[in-house]
Amino acid sequence: LCSGRVEVNHKNTWTSVCDSDFDWQDTEVVCRELDCGAPSVIHRGAHFRQGQGPLGSEQFQCTGQESKLKHCPTAARPEQSCSQSRALGLTCTGYTGFRLA
Repeated sequence: LCSGRVEVNHKNTWTSVCDSDFDWQDTEVVCRELDCGAPSVIHRGAHFRQGQGPLGSEQFQCTGQESKLKHCPTAARPEQSCSQSRALGLTCTGYTGFRLA
């Protein structure tokens, strides 16, 4: 839950986030929303494998104070400016390396 590829549900479709579209403030919001502590590592270049669906078409512009990613302002990402090989990954400090299944 606290480590993996960042995906956003947009109109009932999961979309990967491009690694160039996210900064530290954006990752703070994601880790907080997942209740996973603070961000510790931003993984660029599909570290957690490429996504299966389309890439998101928006760039998030969070201040870092928002409680949810959907509360962050967004801007349109230029067409064709990213590929699945650049899907963003994130590890938050709440990642323990084990889970209950």
